[in-house]
Amino acid sequence: VVNSDGTNETKLCLGEDPKWLFDGKNILFKEYSNYDNYLEYGVINMDTLEEKTIIDATDFPPYLSPDRTLLAYCIWGGYNALNPTSYVIDTEGNKMGSNWYGMIEGWTPDGRVIYTYEGTDGDRSIYTIDSDWTNKTLLYDNYRNNIIQFSSDGKNIIYTRKDSNTAPINETNIYLSDSDGTNEKLIVSHARLPILSPFDSFIVYENLDNKLTYVKHLATDVTYFFGE
Repeated sequence: VVNSDGTNETKLCLGEDPKWLFDGKNILFKEYSNYDNYLEYGVINMDTLEEKTIIDATDFPPYLSPDRTLLAYCIWGGYNALNPTSYVIDTEGNKMGSNWYGMIEGWTPDGRVIYTYEGTDGDRSIYTIDSDWTNKTLLYDNYRNNIIQFSSDGKNIIYTRKDSNTAPINETNIYLSDSDGTNEKLIVSHARLPILSPFDSFIVYENLDNKLTYVKHLATDVTYFFGE
């Protein structure tokens, strides 16, 4: 850590990807793992330099809740071969409710976990759920092909999905909606792999008809072939 003017630099510990937690005293960081195939995360108190491992194995970096008091993460290897096992813990490492299955994609602004669940037919559905795994809500079904991406302020999500159960797997469209599933808007038809620009002004995607990459300005709907 260092003062805002660059003075008083202090080494805390060995690690990567530091993030402040809710109290301004503790820092979440990625530890150097003892396992080749998993990530480990710990918390260090910047005053006492006391370290504690709170996640000893995860396949993906954890998602911090909007208020920075909870972490959601998932790991493969449970009883469900199609979906990882998911957990929510507090910053002490205590589990919130029981674990369940699904790929965690992040948090909604009001502190609900958003995740996808893959069925045996290969289709995925998008859900939100409270941090203790209660009050599950289905946002969309027939989701396919791409990880959900949040807008920079967390208020919107962009995703691909099929429009019917009978549509071929690769016939997807790109949608934008509020993070609670309302105000859905079709952005691009017959496309996949959407990526939002850092300030949410543009979307990059692949056109399924010609396999070419395009850039679309969301406010004006002006579309450019990548490279023009």
